[in-house]
Amino acid sequence: MMNRKILGKEDNVAQWKLPVEKGKGERHQIGMINIENYHGQIIMSSFEKLIDQCIADEVKKRNWRYATSHYNGAMKTLQKRGGNCTEQEKHQFQFLVDRVYLTLQSMYGKDSFHLVTYCGS
Repeated sequence: MMNRKILGKEDNVAQWKLPVEKGKGERHQIGMINIENYHGQIIMSSFEKLIDQCIADEVKKRNWRYATSHYNGAMKTLQKRGGNCTEQEKHQFQFLVDRVYLTLQSMYGKDSFHLVTYCGS
């Protein structure tokens, strides 16, 4: 899906690969994912496709959609102003990022999501 529908097309397939590392025993885990800003924006704007494809549980699916929508809204604030945000935009940005964090934390029950962004003056 990533190479044929999000980063590429059926007639122009992208070459992205999910990094996988060997874990203990026969288990594997996802490795460090580094994505260029441009590709990150494309992925986040299409993230609902990945959610629909990868998450079966309807509650988790709804929560991921909610978090993704708020994350994309926060990033649009930064892009729109080039980092030079008004006080109102700073508060809106923080509200959106807080919703993302709290939603993901509530699903996974631990402090495992770190969102480091800056809305400069």
